[in-house]
Amino acid sequence: WCLLAGLMIADGLSPIAPPHQELLRSGLRIAWILSATVVVMRLTGRLVSVQSQHAQGAASVSLLANAARVAVLIVGFLVVFESLGVSIAPVLTALGVGGLAVALALQPTLSNLFSGFQLVASKKLRPGDFVRLDSGEEGFVDDINWRDTSLRTLGNNLVVIPNAKLAEARVTNLTLPMAQIALLVPVGVAYGSDLEQVERVTIDVATQIQRSVAGAVTDHTPSLYYNRLNDFSIDFNVALKVNGADDQALVRHAFIKALVARYRDENIAIPFPTRTLINDSSKPA
Repeated sequence: WCLLAGLMIADGLSPIAPPHQELLRSGLRIAWILSATVVVMRLTGRLVSVQSQHAQGAASVSLLANAARVAVLIVGFLVVFESLGVSIAPVLTALGVGGLAVALALQPTLSNLFSGFQLVASKKLRPGDFVRLDSGEEGFVDDINWRDTSLRTLGNNLVVIPNAKLAEARVTNLTLPMAQIALLVPVGVAYGSDLEQVERVTIDVATQIQRSVAGAVTDHTPSLYYNRLNDFSIDFNVALKVNGADDQALVRHAFIKALVARYRDENIAIPFPTRTLINDSSKPA
């Protein structure tokens, strides 16, 4: 801007022929408009990113920021055409006809673009949410851009999914409606076990883990539900609660480790898969 201001002062003081002077002034005017467009474009993109992050309480969505930047850039070029005396109406008409041809040629790209807007507008999938897809992938939503959505798995890998496929997939958002989630740990004991003792010991271990392990919800009361008479064991689920999806592994690890040690002390058997063969020798072969 200082350079442009200096050129404008030099233009007013130097004896330049009128045709060249008009050309110079048009160039300076275009430079002013484009530089202002770039500044407004950057500020708008940053503002949209901050507002998006504030509204969703997580990382910002780059799709919204990029859309705002493109909108400002288009307005800036229209202002340039207007300053050059070019009528905007024919330009808009040409852009409309050209846009229709481009839309027909870029259907997959536009499908991903509008699917991305749909995902952002619904607010059911936000950066920072922990989701599980029907194909088995799970992780934190890292970003939603114009083409795809990236998931960061617990192993710190990046899974990239096209927005159109994500919009059609069945997605389980483990962060909504609340970040705290239930952690169900399946356990099986032998048929000869005293189920009252099993329930008492298991709840005691689960309560200790719930109170002492980082990531567990300390005020949650664990519960136990028998659910199946299996081939060689009586199965049940222990319901714990953790603060977030990334806390599941640590709490599950600590609970299983403590539970096995306590079962050994209480002589509660966790059976191996077994098969009983009965040979009835009373009948002739």
